[in-house]
Amino acid sequence: MTIHLVTDSTSQLTTEEINKYDIHIIPLIINDQGKSFKDGIDITSESFLNDLQTKSEITTTTSQPAVGDFVDLYDELGKDNEPILSIHLTNLLSGTVEGAFSAASQTESNVTVIDSKLMDRGLGEQVLLAAQLIKEGKTVDEIVAALQEAHDKKTTDIFFESLDALQRGGRISKLSGAVSKLLKIKAFIRLFDDELKLMSKGYGRKFINKTLEKTFSDLNGVKLDTFTLVHVGMNEDRLIEIKELVKTTHPEADFRVVLTSPIIMNHVGLGTFAFVYSKH
Repeated sequence: MTIHLVTDSTSQLTTEEINKYDIHIIPLIINDQGKSFKDGIDITSESFLNDLQTKSEITTTTSQPAVGDFVDLYDELGKDNEPILSIHLTNLLSGTVEGAFSAASQTESNVTVIDSKLMDRGLGEQVLLAAQLIKEGKTVDEIVAALQEAHDKKTTDIFFESLDALQRGGRISKLSGAVSKLLKIKAFIRLFDDELKLMSKGYGRKFINKTLEKTFSDLNGVKLDTFTLVHVGMNEDRLIEIKELVKTTHPEADFRVVLTSPIIMNHVGLGTFAFVYSKH
């Protein structure tokens, strides 16, 4: 029996990955001055980054997919009583997974919804693991257990140029230890299951450099399976510098650089970058 796999557009899967495993993508929405754009369909990461870099004021907001869109997809995929596994972006950044849970309660299809508690390529790696396990013939329960085990090995560290975007999006209240006076500083934040935790803060390039040094020092001797550098318009020299550092310190890791989705860009702001890595 086939298990159908569903995720959302923030998962940063490539076209090749989507086609290889027949993954169904629900797009999130970018809203701007009365118009709505489906992430990955009507708007690209490159075009949205250009807007961030050139517009004097950012007026965009984001919205989750309509519950009805989930219901329609679940109804179609589950019409032959085949199970569905639906894996989504952390609820700290979007209500998408709540929409999926709501839709699952409204359809007659057999749907298992998972809040990945992850973002971007971290979510994508969970979806790909599920896809591989489906191909191996694993059951839904076995896949859910494997995803939890993989989740526990993942870390997402986010380096903010400022917290303005989080405040503008109304998510500053979800940031442990942050208050309005911190908005103009640079911050190092770690994604946990139930919070975006402020790990340290400071000013200028010196703070970022010291934080990067400590991050890699803490990872010294730790074997990594994957390491993804996710960014919002990061300076090319800095990209090369970090790539070389990872390749030198963790040559065993599957390394990639990803320009994040418009949805995440809108939440975190220009210049933000993150490390998403999995320990062996």
